[in-house]
Amino acid sequence: MNATIVSLLAVIVTVGAVAILMLSTRLRREITALFRSFDRAERALVPLVATVRTDRDRLAARLERLTEPGSDPTQR
Repeated sequence: MNATIVSLLAVIVTVGAVAILMLSTRLRREITALFRSFDRAERALVPLVATVRTDRDRLAARLERLTEPGSDPTQR
């Protein structure tokens, strides 16, 4: 009876350890793939961010010129 319980527990522990190792390996692969996709997305977005910042600065300068005291807003 005791030997059966011990062997059953050994099987359960072994199967659990194998399942955890397999899950860990799968999660590691998925996390690596996720980091790669984030890296690709970041590389794709960097030029867009630079363009948006440049346009933002250009538009802010234009707004400042248009709203200066004494400037006529109807003239361009």
